Order: sequence, then structure tokens, then C-alpha cells
Amino acid sequence: MIIGATMLLIRVYVVAPSLAITDVFGVGALEFSGMILSTILIAAAGYVGNDLADQEMDEINRPGQVFVGVHLSPAAANQLAATLMVMAALSLFPLLWTAGFEWWQVIFPAAGGLLLAYAFGLKCRPVLGNLAVSVLSAAIPLLVYYADRPALATDALTRVGTLLWAFALFAFLASVFREVIKDLEDIEGDEVFGCKTLAVVRPRAALRLALGDLFTLLIGLPVFLFWWGAGVMPWLIAGVGVGLPAGIAVYQLRAIAGFGASEPPPNLVPAEPVFRRVSQLAKLMMLGGLALLPFLAAI
Repeated sequence: MIIGATMLLIRVYVVAPSLAITDVFGVGALEFSGMILSTILIAAAGYVGNDLADQEMDEINRPGQVFVGVHLSPAAANQLAATLMVMAALSLFPLLWTAGFEWWQVIFPAAGGLLLAYAFGLKCRPVLGNLAVSVLSAAIPLLVYYADRPALATDALTRVGTLLWAFALFAFLASVFREVIKDLEDIEGDEVFGCKTLAVVRPRAALRLALGDLFTLLIGLPVFLFWWGAGVMPWLIAGVGVGLPAGIAVYQLRAIAGFGASEPPPNLVPAEPVFRRVSQLAKLMMLGGLALLPFLAAI
């Protein structure tokens, strides 16, 4: 549901105030609803496919939380994923009949294919799986922007485009951080079944990547806020919604990374509860970034 809320929030608070003609969007309400529904259904199909592919690994990584194979048979999971993909395609029909949007019939199937490729292969390739999910996360605000771009006022194109590309970069960095942390959380089961994520192959490098990515985000966000001319409220939201959970995450990870110690711990498996907490903090960071967006659009 966060996906749909993100797309709707961007349209209402970022796009709508910058339209050339009030309430005349690039795509109508029916077409936009189809976009939202299709995006949600594709994401749901990806989740089902991921649970199907990770069934055995999740029995180790998440005992008691396995859905496919316990509450839903693998065959039924396959059928559910296929049904969701078909429903996603049908949801796009109103948009595909809109002049100028015929090429969108490639984007959504490609996104669904990438999610399934992630579930059944890319997930177990160092870094590639993390990048695939993060690129798709970053694409969500850009879908709204390019759908409604033809209806934007000429003098607002650069401003709206800059804001939404910046938010896409934020979403990408936040997703990379969370995806790498999730891989670190799942080291035990992934290693048993030969899923060679970066966390399995080079766990210290994975931890350094996560922290480097987080520091990049924490440096880049205030630089952007200063450049954008943000007032007190955006800075406050950024500090509480993004900076606070990020700071707690760094504090949680510092002992594992070996900050202030002569030798870091040799085995990351005992640190799984820490990674689980940090993964939840990463979600809060994403929500904080989303809450920040309407205030930046109003500047």
C-alpha cells in the first residue's frame, strides 16, 4: 500500500500545484488508478515469487514466518503470481488506449519480469539483486512524473523534475541500504542453500557498502535541502524522520563494523537480530523521506 500512497501523494502535492491548467492532468483519474493498481499487483506478484523461490531459505532465516509451503502450496503460489501479473496487465488497458502512452506497455511487463528475475536468480548474485530492487523503487516517483509531465506548466517542468529525480535518488539509496541489510540478516539460510549474495561471499564488504550508502544519503540530503532553500519544517522532518532512524542504525551497526575496536567480530550470523532492527529503521527512513516531499514541493 506504500507504493500506492507514494504515487498518490506525488500527484496531489507535487504535480497538481504545478499543472498548466488546474485539474487537467497528463492522464485521467481512471488511467492513473490503473497505473497504481498495476504497480501494486506487479509488486505483489514479485513478493509471491520471492517467497516461492526462498521457501527453503526462509525456513532457516524466518522460522515460523514461512507462508509458501505452509499456508499456500508451491503450485498455488505459482498460480497466484501468474494471476496477479495478468490482473496487472489488464489494469493498464485504460492507459494504453491514451494517445502517447502506447510505449508504457513495455515498462510494466519489464518491471514484472525484473522482479521475477530477482526472485529466481538475481537475488543470489552479489549486488545485482540489490540494484534491481532499488532501481524499481526509484522508478515509482518517475512513473508519476512522466505520466503527468505533458500537463505541467512550462515554468514548473525543471522544478518538478528536479525534485522527483532527487526523491528517486533518495529512494534508490534507501533501498540499497535496506536490501543489503536484509541480505546480512539472511546470511545463515542463504549460505546453507548456496545463495551467493554479497553478504554471504564478502560479509564485511556488504556491511561497508551499507554504511557507505547510508553516509552518502546522510550527506546528500542536507546538501539538497540547503540548495533547495528548505525552511524550518523540512529540516525538522528530515532530522526526525530520516536523520534519527539513520543515526540509531549507525549506532546499532558500529560494534559489528568494528568502530572503536581493534578487531571486528569474525562472524556476522549472531548479529542477525541487530540487522533485523536496522531493516525496520530503514523503513522508517523511507517513510520520513516520503513525509518530507510535500513540504519541499510547497517551497
